[in-house]
Amino acid sequence: MFRTGNASFNYQAILLGLSAALLPAALFAWHLRVPPSERISSAAVASRQESADAAPARTRSAPAPEAAFRAAADGRVDIPPRFQLPGVAHARSAANLQEWVAQFPPDQQQRILDFDEKHFGVYRVNSPEQVAWMAQNGYPLPEDVIAAEGLTDDDLRELARRGNDKAGFMLRERNIEKTRQKVDAYVAQGRTQADFWTGDPDAQQLAHDDRLTRQIIDQSNSPYKGFVQTQEAALLSEPVGIDSTVIAGLSWARRLGDFRAQQFMAEYVADDPIREAMQAVANAVASNHTRDFTLMQSRGCERIGTPPGMSIPGAFAPVD
Repeated sequence: MFRTGNASFNYQAILLGLSAALLPAALFAWHLRVPPSERISSAAVASRQESADAAPARTRSAPAPEAAFRAAADGRVDIPPRFQLPGVAHARSAANLQEWVAQFPPDQQQRILDFDEKHFGVYRVNSPEQVAWMAQNGYPLPEDVIAAEGLTDDDLRELARRGNDKAGFMLRERNIEKTRQKVDAYVAQGRTQADFWTGDPDAQQLAHDDRLTRQIIDQSNSPYKGFVQTQEAALLSEPVGIDSTVIAGLSWARRLGDFRAQQFMAEYVADDPIREAMQAVANAVASNHTRDFTLMQSRGCERIGTPPGMSIPGAFAPVD
């Protein structure tokens, strides 16, 4: 739930309000699909697939070549073209957060530290190789955080449409913050979320962006998308919703290969019994997923579970 002063309302209601406002019956089918102008281009999708096929070790069982995660002699790491923001083809690296941040001008350091704190310690590294790994996996690096300040939403949107996962991630996070601020302002004025979704000039574009960025997140192999999910907690105010969203996001990042997220999660959970229970559930689900994935590999990637068309019959409803 959002909460401002004494006013609160359910975020799911906002989504329902958005649908009601923007999806009159005559346009319902149109709204549910991603319009051609908002889709990731087929060339970008093909490029993403070619990248995955060319480096199967990145997305499958064998480790990636060590050389792929190595800093150059000058301490810089390369950023793959499909993850580059304008003017940012390389990034600094370091052996730890303090050393990393110290390489930037004083007026930029706090913005970098703020980004790190907001993302539960995403810049806490222990080697240049970890920075190189982040670069290869589409994480927004400090140079990107600074460069993005000079990019408009349209700039990020166009990059995202071309298949740039990083731009899509950053647009999504920017819109989460914009949505929270906008809706809070409407509530503070004694208005409703429906007023925002039906009357605000930014509402329809936010809805379009939501479809675009969710498409990118669905298709991306980057562990950073787990950190994006943690940011969605800003749209909530109920403790259970916030905690579950953060823990789910960090668990997702860990599941996709960022083992640091396990430590970040432990620090977030601390000694809170409710968070501990959520973490236990997340770990159990991840364990079950690993077992099923291992079985799929042993069967040559045969689908695990009930074949299509053989699910339990009847309507989806509580069992008497």
